[in-house]
Amino acid sequence: MALMIPREDTIKTYRIEPNVDRAVFWGLAAYFLLSVILRVAISSTADMDETEQLVYAQVLRPGYGAQLPLYVWLQYLSFSLFGVNIFALSILKYTLLFSTYVCVMKIAGKALHDRMGVTIATLSLFLIPQVVWESYRTLSNTVLATFMAALTLLLFLRLREKPTYVNYILFGTAVGLGMLSKYNYAIFFVAIIAAGIATPDFRKTVLAGRSALSLMVMFFITAPPYIWIAGNLDKATASTKKLQALGGGTMLHDYLSGFGSILAAAVGYFWPILIVFGAFFFLSRPLRATAPDESTHVFLGRTLMASLAVCSILILFFRVTYFKERWLQPFLFFLPIFFMHYLSPRIDNKRFRWLLALTVIPAVLAMLTFSGSVIMASKTNKETRLSPPYRAMAAHILNDGFDGGTIITDDHRIGGNFRLFFKGSPVLVPGMMEMPIRRENPTLILWNAERSEAPPERLMAWAEELLGTRLETSEARYVEKPVLYWEGKTMRLGYYIIK
Repeated sequence: MALMIPREDTIKTYRIEPNVDRAVFWGLAAYFLLSVILRVAISSTADMDETEQLVYAQVLRPGYGAQLPLYVWLQYLSFSLFGVNIFALSILKYTLLFSTYVCVMKIAGKALHDRMGVTIATLSLFLIPQVVWESYRTLSNTVLATFMAALTLLLFLRLREKPTYVNYILFGTAVGLGMLSKYNYAIFFVAIIAAGIATPDFRKTVLAGRSALSLMVMFFITAPPYIWIAGNLDKATASTKKLQALGGGTMLHDYLSGFGSILAAAVGYFWPILIVFGAFFFLSRPLRATAPDESTHVFLGRTLMASLAVCSILILFFRVTYFKERWLQPFLFFLPIFFMHYLSPRIDNKRFRWLLALTVIPAVLAMLTFSGSVIMASKTNKETRLSPPYRAMAAHILNDGFDGGTIITDDHRIGGNFRLFFKGSPVLVPGMMEMPIRRENPTLILWNAERSEAPPERLMAWAEELLGTRLETSEARYVEKPVLYWEGKTMRLGYYIIK
């Protein structure tokens, strides 16, 4: 689609303050710093993905079940720097989110060469529900994969400008780390390589002899984890079964399910941008001349097409029938930049302010909703995943005689939260974190007594095997505490203390 440029006699000049990039940078930094402060202040309870990290990040390993290891390694580093606490969990995630926005801003600058367009394209990430809400409140590995994809794309564009040995090494490092973030990052990597080869101005960058240096660095970084994956395929590929959740019918049925699912996921991912940008495009006219990088725009479009082509191959040849919106995030994050290519000439100062407000409002609402949903749980009659009173329960068990040792539970949400309180105590969860225990240390066995008053048979059998002793159900104890911000509603845990 050709970019329509108005006649020179109709072009007006619109100014925007020269330090707007700095204002966006510091505005985003303040937003995510405030998010960290609010997260720490509103609840001492870890969310579901956070408790996974609390359980996994006890030790450094090449693999952690169905998840690739990079996020756990970074979380281990964060715990080492800041201690095992909510701050160490939230500072990592919100730093990754902030860094993603910064990378998108840099990419937009290279693609658009227009400060108004760059600002709106960057802040338009707030118009994507998976970014402004799901990534903000609960996701972890997807946040990392999106950042690695954005960093990879930025370094690839930099390679085109400066194809030095150092930049090829940096690109290979980003790709290697990206391949350890989340499996769907591989789709994005294949897509940018295919798009680079298909775009004349980028072809030399991909096919240069120095690309071998990038591949060597990538293989060096990914070798240990992928060797572990090869030796633990059942654990490592457990989550891929979700991709075929709707399969099992006729070939035509599976194909229709697959393409229907990816279409629904894609539309669900960017529908607010489609509405806002679409309305803006059709209800306005070009007002000024811009000079975007046409080659970069073509490359981004072909990257998008290549990503969808890889997904189509998964559907056609591997009968993948199910896609979630968040699975598409690492290769759809740059859509605002792609669309802004057509919208930048239509933005004047007044329209810029309107678009700025439209992008900032969802960010503010996400922050207020996230915090308010926890604090107002009793008013909304809806418990959140930050509502359980694990800290109060741990304090009760501490007073009951367990002041540290080994913690065994069948629920990683319980185990992760108790690790926050009993620092230094190993937390064992069947199927997630299994290791020999020192029998001379006290042992705490925990389960959700609201689901099962009696201790679960599987948990008991596993604990008895680890401890080498028989446990009597009559020795079970219970603790019940009020849910956070909800007077009258309680949560109940069962436990054993073995000394």
